[in-house]
Amino acid sequence: MSLTLAIALLIFVILTLVALLHLFWAVGGKWPGKDDESLAKAVIGRKGMTKIPKAGLTFLVALLIFIAGIIPLLWLVGKDRPLELTQMAPVSFHPILALMNSMLPLWVLKTAMIGLTLIFFARGLVTYTSLAQQQTPEEPFRSLDKKYYAPLCLGLGVCYLCVLLSKL
Repeated sequence: MSLTLAIALLIFVILTLVALLHLFWAVGGKWPGKDDESLAKAVIGRKGMTKIPKAGLTFLVALLIFIAGIIPLLWLVGKDRPLELTQMAPVSFHPILALMNSMLPLWVLKTAMIGLTLIFFARGLVTYTSLAQQQTPEEPFRSLDKKYYAPLCLGLGVCYLCVLLSKL
C-alpha cells in the first residue's frame, strides 16, 4: 500500500468517526456532555447556546463530513492511475468508489480537494485568533478546541495537502 493511499484511508477513518459522532448527536446522544447545555458548551462554545442545532442540520453536517472523507479516496482512483484500492478493506467498497469516480469530472474532485485542504487549515488556524475567542468563549469548548479540535483540523489539512499534491 502506498503512503498516499494510507494517508487517504486515515482521513477517511477519522472523518467517518467524526461523522458518526455527529450522527450520534443528531439522534439525541449527549456525550461528551451530560445534557443539552453541557453538550453545546463542549462542542459549539457560543455564548448563550443551550443546545446543539436541530437533528436535521446535525445529520446534514454528519453527511458532509463523511463525504469529505471519501473525496481523497476518489482523488486517488483517477482514470490515469491504477486502482490501488484492491489492497483496501473492505474490498466491497472498491466498486462504489470506482462508480462515484466515473460520475465526477476531474475538475470537481480537484476543486473539492483544494477546498477541503483550505477549509481544514483555516478551521485549525482560526482557533488561535482573537475572533475565535470572541465568537466561542464558552468552556470547555475553548480548551478542547485548542487542545484537540484545532490540531486535528491542522493535521487533516496536512493530510489533504499530501494527497492533493500526489496527483498534481
